[in-house]
Amino acid sequence: MRLRHIRHARIRPGTRVLVRVDFNVVIKEGRVLDDFRMREALLTLSYLIKRKCRIRIVGHLGRPGGRRVARLSLLPLAKHLAGLLDRRIQFIRDPLDQRAIDRYDGSRDILFFENLRFWPGEEKNNESFARALATWGDLYVNEAFSDIHRAHASMVALPKYIPGYAGFRLFDEVRFLGKARDIPARPCLVIFGGAKVSTKLPLIRKFLKVADRIIIAGAMANTVFLREGIEIGVSTAERDMDGVPPRAFFRNQKLLYPVDVVVMRGGVFARGRTRRVRIGALRSDDFIVDSGPRSIELFVKEAKRAKTVIWNGPLGYTDILRFQRGTRRFAEALSRMRSFRVVGGGETVAVLNRAKLVKKFSHVSTGGGAMLEFFMGKRFPALDALSLK
Repeated sequence: MRLRHIRHARIRPGTRVLVRVDFNVVIKEGRVLDDFRMREALLTLSYLIKRKCRIRIVGHLGRPGGRRVARLSLLPLAKHLAGLLDRRIQFIRDPLDQRAIDRYDGSRDILFFENLRFWPGEEKNNESFARALATWGDLYVNEAFSDIHRAHASMVALPKYIPGYAGFRLFDEVRFLGKARDIPARPCLVIFGGAKVSTKLPLIRKFLKVADRIIIAGAMANTVFLREGIEIGVSTAERDMDGVPPRAFFRNQKLLYPVDVVVMRGGVFARGRTRRVRIGALRSDDFIVDSGPRSIELFVKEAKRAKTVIWNGPLGYTDILRFQRGTRRFAEALSRMRSFRVVGGGETVAVLNRAKLVKKFSHVSTGGGAMLEFFMGKRFPALDALSLK
């Protein structure tokens, strides 16, 4: 798909540009804990600043269900972005308020709007809501790849009323992920981690046709082991097997699983030491927290053979820092390779970001679910709205 790029837009000093971002990040006590997605939008914002545009930022946070929820306000994000850009930002609490339009529409400051999901019209892709937003801009720029699979007003309806373009980051997401999906250099290795087999099952089926090897790790592997009758203790797994393929599917020779794991007795929050256990030797009260060292060695060996590596989902329980060792060791090894390496998924990217490894990969996607649906070849109205006819 060929997209209209912001570089090709007719921009003059004073042009009002509505930028749709996805700053759906973790906030604790008013502080942004991980600003990876915010920093990835800075190239587009800086480009518009240099061209003396009047920038208006729209986005969302969480699932407020069409009502105001104080803890999901975007005000902390506006303050954080002001620090990143070293510029003054005006926070607009109601983009539909005519008094706000009269007061701020001519402002040269960056305008940052309140959480669009506070209004029901956003998630309903309401045309009237989109038209109201469009009064704030002359151009529209989409810099929210992680939301392209959502048919919401600020993603789909809004660019019907003002010319729409792809931001630098969105453009690169489509370019790099398209290359990995459509013409991967062989051998091609795909790594799936995270929690649910059922979520990624269509992708596993798809890549079984084109990949040379597929690694299934994390809690996804636990589900496969459980289906095989292998003891996984009290570990996270999909214990309802409805919709999960028969055992023969998971015995495909292209599929590779952990051979050892790191466990804790009693659960992830229990006290005590971890220990390494080979698959098949777990106790009934063990909880798997990470892929074991032998498994990581095996995965790295496979990665060294590959010319294309696609990775989505952590290799263990990454919510707690001390259980990220396997994911981090694999990421560090992968960062030193010369293959075409694409990584996505919020938890996986968070580990890379903390380890300062993001820039060492061919592409690190801002999207988790969007990346998966993109690989499945789904059509996105939000991208259609930006495509060259």
